[in-house]
Amino acid sequence: MATSVGVHNFPQLNGANFSNWKFRVECLLDEKGVKYVIEKELKTEEIERLPDKDKKELLAKDAKAKAVIVQCVTDKHIDYIKDAKSAYGMIMCLKEVFERKTTLSKLYIRKQLLLLKCSNDIELQDHFEKFDKLIRELESAGSKMDETDKVCHLLLTMKNINQL
Repeated sequence: MATSVGVHNFPQLNGANFSNWKFRVECLLDEKGVKYVIEKELKTEEIERLPDKDKKELLAKDAKAKAVIVQCVTDKHIDYIKDAKSAYGMIMCLKEVFERKTTLSKLYIRKQLLLLKCSNDIELQDHFEKFDKLIRELESAGSKMDETDKVCHLLLTMKNINQL
């Protein structure tokens, strides 16, 4: 007998892992066939114009998505989404809190990137993962980096770069 993926094993949003958490929630919602309800805001007027059968199905799928999201958020962060009327609204509330696209956020990430150094006691793979994470955070904060800049930044993090 096949077992379904349970939410009880799903990582909880802890504030520092929003990007990865959002990706996992999107995958889980996709698996359950309800991801589309978080991708586009539906106005009340649009919902009211739907035939009763479609409206009922949409509201059921939205309720299912909301239940998944609520189960994946710790009590510490649940207040951010309590007032949201839809799964889309819940995700937008969390994005407003955890996906900051301010200049200060970008500056902080750039500083982390510039201070990142690969030392002898760190596995190269771990260093690359940390570097990639910072690049993804910077891009999700709204900064654009071309491939040449990424390579230059990566080389600057490597030991013995001064000998080049």
